[in-house]
Amino acid sequence: MSGRPKPNPQHTPTPCSTNQISAEPPQRRTQGDLTRLGWMYYNHSLYFISTAEKNWTASRDYCLERDADLIVINSREEQEFVGRLRGDYWIGLSDGDPEGTWKWVDGTIMTSSSWGPRQPDDNHGGEDCVATLEGRGPVTGDLGGSWHDVPCAELLLWICEKVLVLDHLESDLNKEDVDCWVVNVDYVHCQWKPSASPDVNYTFYSRFDEGYDEDYDEDVSEVFSECARYVQNATHLGCDHPYEDLWMKRFSPYVTKLMLGNQSFPEQTHNLKAKVRLNAPFNLTVKIGPDSNLWWYWNQTHEHGCIESEVRHRTNGKNWETNELTTTSYCINLPRSKRYELQVRIRVKDACVESDWSDWCPPVFWGPTEETNGTESVLSSRARVL
Repeated sequence: MSGRPKPNPQHTPTPCSTNQISAEPPQRRTQGDLTRLGWMYYNHSLYFISTAEKNWTASRDYCLERDADLIVINSREEQEFVGRLRGDYWIGLSDGDPEGTWKWVDGTIMTSSSWGPRQPDDNHGGEDCVATLEGRGPVTGDLGGSWHDVPCAELLLWICEKVLVLDHLESDLNKEDVDCWVVNVDYVHCQWKPSASPDVNYTFYSRFDEGYDEDYDEDVSEVFSECARYVQNATHLGCDHPYEDLWMKRFSPYVTKLMLGNQSFPEQTHNLKAKVRLNAPFNLTVKIGPDSNLWWYWNQTHEHGCIESEVRHRTNGKNWETNELTTTSYCINLPRSKRYELQVRIRVKDACVESDWSDWCPPVFWGPTEETNGTESVLSSRARVL
């Protein structure tokens, strides 16, 4: 190689439980964000496009440390993809062992090429590694990215490639089924765990299959829509998708599918009618009523006839007593000089297709508590929330 130019490089109530269904997710990264961070998806592979420069060996080490390798260009589409990049990049091709035999880093012999004019030329000797050059295509006027042999010690940008085995990914996704449930009858939360490549960002689509409306003689099923809000943490990916009138929609089949680029994985159908997780009650308070009884009150995010409550209380730390009711208040008759402790949880009741119980609200206490006043121990009656 000779004469190479230098490269250009709303306010909501405070929940009682700390174990909420999902935390506020980070924003989903766009392709532009992924490009700036390094990895981008193209035609069944992930690519890291560097913004720093290293020699050929250090560039390859960087890729290997990330379970990838320097790019192996084995199709016209992949060459065109590289040719659209701005800059000069190391690729995974060299002839150092043995001299004159060009091999890819995966051990295969080069069988097709995109050499630039009069390349490879081993200019002045020792040009054993290959780079693509911006603006110098094999044919005049094309996109560029032609191959040039270069001394391996040169400092250039580089491209890592991680090939995705889609059959393996699909098998893992079939084993790691997408799981969905209705959160507080506000949105549908789905999550999945792609164990084969946990660093892959899938695109998630879903719809309610509401079937055929005989009254209007039309199919009223929804079309697939992409996830409204992606959720990501160290081990799981997920989606939160809000819907209107989930009290009724949850009775229709919920259909989901994952996509990776243009690869679509099998659709899955979910029955959500019993898979409802309500938020725990909040603002649990206690006071003596005008009837001299002990009254407990709480709030819940939905006031709906399908919600029932379960109250449990105990005195002086003894066994719990439980009661189910459909109100948001509870009475203990004529409280004595005892220490009362009470908690509440809620669920969708059986008549509306029973769901699991929510978490318990943190306990609220009422009754005598010991306080120290100088050297004396006195009793006081008051409510207290832990």
